[in-house]
Amino acid sequence: MGSLACLSVTKRPLAKQIQTLESKFIQLDISEKGGVLASIEVRATFIEKNKTKQFEDENLNELKKKTLIGKAQETTLDAEGVLCFKGRICFPKIDDLIKKLLTESHGS
Repeated sequence: MGSLACLSVTKRPLAKQIQTLESKFIQLDISEKGGVLASIEVRATFIEKNKTKQFEDENLNELKKKTLIGKAQETTLDAEGVLCFKGRICFPKIDDLIKKLLTESHGS
């Protein structure tokens, strides 16, 4: 595999843009035959915000406890510890997260 670090950014503005993208959120590799392999990881920021705030909501915290001991029906904790009901993420009723989610999802 080659390295994108060897691209000269002073003479090639596209190379500079590629290096900027790579440093932010894209993984790029150059194959032995000269092809470029790119992968992008996209993750909603609301999931991260929700994960940190989810259990500040007393109702969701109680539901989490019941889920952990098997007494809550149709609720699960995903691999990252986010509480879900019927496969959908539970959002807490704090910090206007629900309003922000609706505003962003309907405005994009």
